[in-house]
Amino acid sequence: MLYQKLLMGSKPYTVYVGKAGAYPAHRHPELEISYCLDGSYTILCENKRVTLSPGDFIVIPAMG
Repeated sequence: MLYQKLLMGSKPYTVYVGKAGAYPAHRHPELEISYCLDGSYTILCENKRVTLSPGDFIVIPAMG
């Protein structure tokens, strides 16, 4: 999973690659792009569960 830290007006678009464990539902003021490199995982977006497989991605709107 690629993980983008919050953009706070400093260095945008820093991308982190790594395995993500479970994390609670959350919102933030920036959009989020989640891309599955391998395996699969389920993400909650706008009250819908979406399962991503390798090569899939989802763009989650700000506060989504």
